[in-house]
Amino acid sequence: SVQPKAGPALPFITPVLTFTPEGHGGRGNPTEPRVSADEGMTYVYDTKSGRLSTILNFAAYWYTVVPKVLASLEFWLFLLLHIATFLAYKTGFFSGETGPTSNHELDLAWTDVKVITAITTFFEVFYSNQCYARYLKFHNNTRGMINDAHAFAFVLRTHTGEKCRNHLRLSVRYMVAGILLHFYEIKQKVSEMDLRYLQRLGVLRPGDVQVMVSMQPQHRALITLNWSSIVACMGMKQAEAPPPIQGLLSARLLQIHAHQQEIMDGLGLPVPFAYYHLLSVMVLVNCGMWAYRMALTESWFAPFVYFFASLIFIGVMELSSELSDPFGTDEVDFPLDRWMGEMVELIVEMTEYEFECNHVLGNAGFELVVREEVPMRSGIQDFKILTDDDRHHNMVADSMPPLDHTNPQTVAPPRSAHSSPHSGASYIALSPSSPMLDGGGMDIHPRDLQQRDMHMVQSVDGRNPEQRGDCAGKIRRCMQ
Repeated sequence: SVQPKAGPALPFITPVLTFTPEGHGGRGNPTEPRVSADEGMTYVYDTKSGRLSTILNFAAYWYTVVPKVLASLEFWLFLLLHIATFLAYKTGFFSGETGPTSNHELDLAWTDVKVITAITTFFEVFYSNQCYARYLKFHNNTRGMINDAHAFAFVLRTHTGEKCRNHLRLSVRYMVAGILLHFYEIKQKVSEMDLRYLQRLGVLRPGDVQVMVSMQPQHRALITLNWSSIVACMGMKQAEAPPPIQGLLSARLLQIHAHQQEIMDGLGLPVPFAYYHLLSVMVLVNCGMWAYRMALTESWFAPFVYFFASLIFIGVMELSSELSDPFGTDEVDFPLDRWMGEMVELIVEMTEYEFECNHVLGNAGFELVVREEVPMRSGIQDFKILTDDDRHHNMVADSMPPLDHTNPQTVAPPRSAHSSPHSGASYIALSPSSPMLDGGGMDIHPRDLQQRDMHMVQSVDGRNPEQRGDCAGKIRRCMQ
């Protein structure tokens, strides 16, 4: 008789919210299709599948940095240099230390190459660590912003859900608008056409757009969050909520703004260009020295070794550059479309749902549930969270009909290769002194005495006749 009932949809709910990075047109005109950023960070892989199967998974090829490395000009230039040098050495142009036409002065010692390689490796590892640290910081700020939005809607619904529903709706709508405006401002300034697009989605109203047009573009997100705080405080006063809750809601909105400011500050302070420029020079010089020195060998495996060595070296550089700015459409970028859609969906559900019990809605329905609540039981210690097979086994046992406890041949639990009557703690053991069997008016569903609970029957069967009779009598009263 208890079920959540979905209320009317909030007017700004939309199935798809898309963000266009800089350089990909469409967002300025609401009638044009928009480029979705949901392609980023979507490939799910299994770390337990093994290295070989991961490499041979060609379906994941476009989610790696290999295509971008193969599309780079410097990779192919150095590879051609290596092949040309290798063929020249094979044809005798580089005769090494033997022969009358020795060109030993053109040789390059590996000790010289190792110096450049060691320094470049150190600089590249440091750059990769810095980029990944930025990536994690942006992720924590973005997800923290979404979590604070959920908490804001949760607290506001708790204290104003029935009395001030319109205040709740308007406040969360302004909050969502402030978050969306922030992500639009990451790549470019929000224009009036962007505001009209949000108006078409239902996030903004025509009056809101008229007011925002006169504002500084970088101020709109914070001012919209301030609107949300003002409306929330109005609703809290009208609902006679405790005054400290108003400060709690405002603190949540300020925390959202703090996450936004950290993201903008981080994007405005990348790794210094001087460092990136020096690292780029070192990588190219190192790849050039590899291309030349690895070609001075008799082994036919040299081109393959150089190919993969340069692929890895340039690939790490390319991956680090993608991690430094995860707001876009690269494979490692955040799926903002999906995250924003999930945020809006949960906020709308939090705002509009109606709790119903016996056709009674809202707090009155909760009162009915409170009166019908019964004491809780203990004894279940293993919930089979990570073992799907055991959960399925218990569900099958739950669907079986009740056993005839008067027939001793039916009380023995089944044994199999996967389970035994004492194999798991999910069996609820009841004793004669248990409050579940004290005849105090507790309703025990017959399902609780089915085959998955035979541990109880076995414990009864192992007692002396007097104790066994006492337990059997209490079981019969529970069944009645």
